[in-house]
Parts: sequence; C-alpha cells; structure tokens
Amino acid sequence: SESEALKSSSKSVLTVHATGFEKPLCVKGYRNLGLGYSLKNLLRTSRAYKSWVAANGLTVRGIETPQPLALLEKRRGLLVMESYFITRWLPDAMELNPFVQRLCRENPGEKDAFIQSLADVIQKLHDQDIYQADLKSNNILVEQRDDGGWAFSFVDLDRVYFDRRLSFNLRAKNLAQINASVADCMTVKDRLKFFRYYAKDTSLYPERKKYYRRILEIGRTKITEPYGLRFE
Repeated sequence: SESEALKSSSKSVLTVHATGFEKPLCVKGYRNLGLGYSLKNLLRTSRAYKSWVAANGLTVRGIETPQPLALLEKRRGLLVMESYFITRWLPDAMELNPFVQRLCRENPGEKDAFIQSLADVIQKLHDQDIYQADLKSNNILVEQRDDGGWAFSFVDLDRVYFDRRLSFNLRAKNLAQINASVADCMTVKDRLKFFRYYAKDTSLYPERKKYYRRILEIGRTKITEPYGLRFE
C-alpha cells in the first residue's frame, strides 16, 4: 500500500496508508527510546494501548474519534519494543486552529454557531467526566457536515482519563488549552461567548468570573505566539 508521513517527532510518527478500500488507514507508531525507556515502562501499558482503550472508551460514550481498528505491539519478553495504533483516516478533517482561521476568513457569519457547537462538544466531554490532558487545538479535528454543521473528533488519546471527577482546575486547564491554541481572529468577545455556551444552564455559570481569571492565568504560561495571541 502507498503511505505518506504526516508528522514525525522523537517519540512518535504518524502515517496514512492507502489500502485499496474505501477509506485509508492512519497509523501512529510510538518509537522505542532505548532499553532504559523500556525498563522504565515495564509495568506500564504502552502509549498505543492507552490510545486504543481511550478511543474505544470515547466511542461507547458517544464522543467522536477516528474509528479504532487495531493495536499492534512488538515485544521482547515483557518489554514492549514497538507499538502501533491504527484508525480510519479522516481525509476531509482539519485541525481546529486552521479550520477556525478559514472560517473567520471565508464564513465569518457562521462563527457564532461554530462556537456554540464546539462548546457543546466540550461540555458533553466534561459532563461524562472525561479528561484529555492535552486538549489543544491540533488534537481536535473538524469536519464540515452535509447539513451545514460540524463534527469534532478527538485524537492523540494516550492521556485520556475516564471516571475522574473533574475538578474546577481540570476543567479550567482544558478550557485554557483550547483558548491558548486558537487564532486571534476569535476575539475576546468570542472567547467569553464560548464559555457562556459551555456553562449555560449548569452550576458552572455563576462561577464564570472565577473561570475567566483562571483560564487567563493558565494561558499566560502557554506558548501562544504561533497563534498570534498574547494574554495581558
């Protein structure tokens, strides 16, 4: 099958593979960082295994993620030497931030509906006590639906946690991660609107000023220049 490398780092590589079937496959391979790393992680599950469990956990809870297909591990005794997580590839999906930039540029009149749709999905995630420890914009994929709405899919799942009662700080951290990784075409008014939609009709709404302050505090610790942001 034909393959294309999409992303590569010191810890993982992401490739897409044409298979002759209707949809291609996406393979995330986690690099072995040496014997010391393998020994350190001897009593832990591999990142591919964690991603497999999380993807299936999201799916059964009605949260969208690329369809999980397979988990592969190459072992030497008890040591995991290589691991791979395989899903369906979403050829029409874009990462959240470039999608937002295109929306602001081409369809600014849809911005309010988009903000509400995204806020509803994050609220659904949190209402089920699901915590994604790295919920920045490049880990949220967006597809335009035929009905004019949007589908949001979550990726990079090896640090997703279930059934952990979400505290104020965990909610604020996730909201700050999104806020700090979306382009400045989303104005301050837009960002406040996102939280109002997220908290509407919940016990969180009366605490909104406390959330605003905490989200801003966390945002100041993030690298925001690539998104044209600067939190004063």
